[in-house]
Amino acid sequence: MKTTKVTAVTVVSAGRVVVNKTAAIFKKSKNIVLLYVDMATKYAEASCYVSSDYPGVMLTATTHTLHVDKTKPADADTYIEFRMYPGWDVFATNIGRYTMAVCLVKRIEGEHE
Repeated sequence: MKTTKVTAVTVVSAGRVVVNKTAAIFKKSKNIVLLYVDMATKYAEASCYVSSDYPGVMLTATTHTLHVDKTKPADADTYIEFRMYPGWDVFATNIGRYTMAVCLVKRIEGEHE
């Protein structure tokens, strides 16, 4: 997998799912970015959100999730944001074993109001 750049991932709230604080940019255009985020946790579930105008992903541990932070409560979710992309939205996520793909799209003014 060829990546072009590494960018920061902000862990807003660390829960049981453990993620790295960097993301590799796999593809990028003016309005679309595909990022890969490495995770230490295996088989988590992802939900997308927007908080304070930053795109983010909530990661949840299930009964099938492996390599979690057991010092955190069982219901503690991990929230990450991509603060280098204000005004963008998470279009899609896909979690493999230890990598999460995140597709961000630039918000078009007036489309989401």
